[in-house]
Amino acid sequence: MVRLYTEMDDPSEDGEVAHDARLVRRAREGDYRAFEELVRRHERAAQQLAAFVCGSTMEALDVTQEAYLTAFTTLATLHEAEAFRPWLMRITVNTARNRMRAASRRARRERRVAAFATAPQLLPDERAVAAEDERALWRALGGLGERERLVVALRYAAGLSEAETAATLGIPVGTVKSRTARAMKALRARLGESDD
Repeated sequence: MVRLYTEMDDPSEDGEVAHDARLVRRAREGDYRAFEELVRRHERAAQQLAAFVCGSTMEALDVTQEAYLTAFTTLATLHEAEAFRPWLMRITVNTARNRMRAASRRARRERRVAAFATAPQLLPDERAVAAEDERALWRALGGLGERERLVVALRYAAGLSEAETAATLGIPVGTVKSRTARAMKALRARLGESDD
């Protein structure tokens, strides 16, 4: 059973904030254990927050891992007077929102691609429009760089997942994501579509 934080659980008392501040100083000096302790202290709150924003506990785990990485790599931007907990929660909310927006855009794009790939038998005038759309798509694909074209082909033509595409190309999943994003942005621009 998931238990929500109450006022009694709030670690924002002066002693808790001061302890976090000491841990932040140590983490900035390269003490990884200090950052691990910060994560442990606020992990439950971050996961619950992410689950509420995403609507999924599984997605919340990914969101919080990404938020911790962001917090670790940007720890130098945390102002001395700013408490760690609200700062981490802000990062968590932003990460969750960004993931939800990206998932929504990706789902819409994949529905459009799937609809295009499985179009039913068309009337002659509809076939002409579809053929022109297909030619425009091939022209737009031809304008991409080879690496982006290959990622799009593996993801959408072959139907591979990001992980399968990464394994196929021998590159990290993050590189697949960035190349896909660049390719889709370029395709939308060439096809005169908006980012929505």
